[in-house]
Amino acid sequence: MFNISDILKATGGTLLSKAKSRMPIPGLSIDSRSIKKGELFIAIKGDRFDGHDFIGDALKKGASGAVLKRMPAAKIADTQIIIKVKETTRALGDIAAFHRRRFNIPVIGITGSNGKTTVKDMASFILEKRYNVLKNNGTENNYIGVPLTLLRLQKRHSTAILEMGANHHGEIDRLTEIVRPTIGLITGIGPSHLEFFKDELGVLKAKTEMVRRLSKEDLVILNGDDKLLSRIKPRCKKIEFGLKAGNDYRATDIKIDKKISFLLNGVYRLKIKTLGWHNLYNALASIVVARRLGIDMSVIKNALLDFKTPSMRMELKRVKGINIIDDAYNSNPLSLKWAIETLSQFKTKGRRILVSGDMLELGDKSKLFHTLAGRAVASSSVDSFIGVGRFSRFAIDGASRAGMKRQSLWSCSTAEEASGVLKRVAKRGDAVLVKGSRGMCMEKIIERLSNEAMTYGAPKARRKSCGRI
Repeated sequence: MFNISDILKATGGTLLSKAKSRMPIPGLSIDSRSIKKGELFIAIKGDRFDGHDFIGDALKKGASGAVLKRMPAAKIADTQIIIKVKETTRALGDIAAFHRRRFNIPVIGITGSNGKTTVKDMASFILEKRYNVLKNNGTENNYIGVPLTLLRLQKRHSTAILEMGANHHGEIDRLTEIVRPTIGLITGIGPSHLEFFKDELGVLKAKTEMVRRLSKEDLVILNGDDKLLSRIKPRCKKIEFGLKAGNDYRATDIKIDKKISFLLNGVYRLKIKTLGWHNLYNALASIVVARRLGIDMSVIKNALLDFKTPSMRMELKRVKGINIIDDAYNSNPLSLKWAIETLSQFKTKGRRILVSGDMLELGDKSKLFHTLAGRAVASSSVDSFIGVGRFSRFAIDGASRAGMKRQSLWSCSTAEEASGVLKRVAKRGDAVLVKGSRGMCMEKIIERLSNEAMTYGAPKARRKSCGRI
């Protein structure tokens, strides 16, 4: 609950109407379609829309007024709230930061190149055994999603865990300013969003913006196996996790099949029902968070065994006799490396087939990283490789030049074309891993595979635009 004075204090805005400063505001909304009576509409300008164009609609549905940058064409009554600010997205963050300061609870902020969503969901799953937890829905981890999540913070919540993403410098700094985490967590540094960060040092600089805002009383949790993160000398307390000696939380005696079993600090035998070495790191990070908030190891052990990975993140499915590893949510060089390792280690009676879409936002290093990925496929236990997209042609070429047989390689333009190849190639008992950047919509391949009949091993009808090299 806010009043006009709160909004003015938070944003530094100017009240342009005659509404009384103590007028209560039950909530805020940026969506004119779902706004509720009495809520204050914030006119956000996005890439594909401008909230100022919908102020009139919001007021007709009972909005108490609007926070805006420019006056709309819609007629506004003197009694309605009109607050003018310099920039509405910034104002949304300022209001969320104002609301955050009302609560003295542990707040965990998570960033990193990979694993943010899984760690957020895994850690919150454990914490929910003791706490009432607020967390982002899905991947609402930007200037819009994070503030909207914080605005859902209520007295009933005893902790909050928020994922924070970025593809430009300064974004993590701003999100940290809004969230004010008492515990910061960085999952790792990898070559992601290089179109904007240039190189991994640029990624490091961006992700560690959070650390620079933590106070001496706060805590930062770091992947101790990450060579770049080891350079950080935070002024706050630090805990490291990983597989190497010297980490505060270390996994040893690791056994991987369709579950991961490991020994924590030489004492506790733990298991997680998920695939991939990287999920071992995600589990360690989640354990650190849970232990810092006082969760018993027995509770952690049971929760980890019950946890299911988020959708399209190493999600194991059985489709018409084929083991599908759905990792279609996103891709970058590090996560693709892990995916190749996961598929190589997967126990199967049939072949191992990788369907990999373009890794986007790598800038002028796109060709290099796709070529290196192709070489990694060729040196792995992957039997067949279907590449999807213009950059993945370099991956297919890299695999071919590294010695992978041409009859095991296909280069496709779209996910639809790749699904046609997969339908002809895949057989019962095979293991297929599907991965690609979000913009490649690789999940469509799995959807089509699930919904259409398979023609196992059909030798003909190959599209020219999606053929073997």
